[in-house]
Amino acid sequence: MRIMTIYPAVRCGWALWDGQHLGKGAEELETPTGEFSLDGLETWLREAAEFVEPELYVWERFNDAVVAASPVYDDILRLVKSIAAERDVDCASTTTRELQKWATGKGHCKVSAMISEANRRLGLTLRDPERAHAVLMVCWARERVKV
Repeated sequence: MRIMTIYPAVRCGWALWDGQHLGKGAEELETPTGEFSLDGLETWLREAAEFVEPELYVWERFNDAVVAASPVYDDILRLVKSIAAERDVDCASTTTRELQKWATGKGHCKVSAMISEANRRLGLTLRDPERAHAVLMVCWARERVKV
């Protein structure tokens, strides 16, 4: 199954699984003027959708306090859901706690534990939580989501 995952934050982490290969990265959504722009992310998501043709989009659901503090969370999710709907692709999500419990056995853990777990599971050398969460969501979806 081809999967695209999104960690919807100001530094938006993403991962793509095409069935054999894992791509990962992060898009900075804050412009030099301090504004937020989804233009680059939208372009990238549309190009990735054409190239990989995801069969599933997955994102992390943050708690209400985090969502209230994020200037881009709702906009990112609207964009991802819109692209998925245009392509008639299924969507799934997991909460931060669900993902942490699945990955580490604890429903609450330090950021470093999630980074370490992503690196351990996939033999990577990630340093940032955005990519770590995105790649762990790929693993979570491959194990838990049936399309």
